[in-house]
Amino acid sequence: MISFSVLAMASNNYRIRPDSINVGGSDVQVSTLSGYKMIDTIGEVGAGGSFSPSGYKLKAGYRQIEEAIYISLTVPDEGDLVIDQPNNMEINVHKVTNTATGGVWRVQTNAPAGYTLSFSAGQTNCLRKDGSAYFTDYTEALTGTPEAWSADSSSYQFGFSAFGNDVNTGTWGSGTVCYDAGTTIPTNKYYLGLKGTENILVASSGESTAGTNTALCLAAEQKDVFAPNGSYSCQITGTAITQ
Repeated sequence: MISFSVLAMASNNYRIRPDSINVGGSDVQVSTLSGYKMIDTIGEVGAGGSFSPSGYKLKAGYRQIEEAIYISLTVPDEGDLVIDQPNNMEINVHKVTNTATGGVWRVQTNAPAGYTLSFSAGQTNCLRKDGSAYFTDYTEALTGTPEAWSADSSSYQFGFSAFGNDVNTGTWGSGTVCYDAGTTIPTNKYYLGLKGTENILVASSGESTAGTNTALCLAAEQKDVFAPNGSYSCQITGTAITQ
């Protein structure tokens, strides 16, 4: 008689979470039509997993521990932030022009501890026409703390906000639209300037999700002065990570 004994162990440097007493198993391709596989084990229970109505997942059997953790992020189509731009020579010191738009980002993951969703830009002052003409990143009264939109005088600035089920309304405001009538910047959203390549946390969840939407709201304003005439764009990166 041959006996096997494997203990779950841990130290400051490593952790072995499950233990196992078994002598084999395999992954066998059983269908070429839809990519099905038969996964079996010898010496352990090989039952499958299931979800309860409240969202809990039962992992019954040794092989179920091996389930892969996935996360996916669906990004919106390229959006347009239209800025009413006069001729380069025209400056109206009394004019206040602001505009807003937005797009939906969708996260799916089976990670039991959920996910985080952050955004960054390719560079500081990312809303640019060329190397010399750009909107400056929105500046908050308290750096890093979102606030009701209030652009600096004699400036043209660009910032963002967000809303969704996993977005903190205490941080980003209670509004559930990216723009008011006429695409103006809402007063019930809180805004932040992008910080170049620094990731800024926008949404998070402590559980898995079959699909949760986060709307990223973009805003720009020319206050008391016009930016140089032209077409401006900004590359924004969304990063979803499991917890």
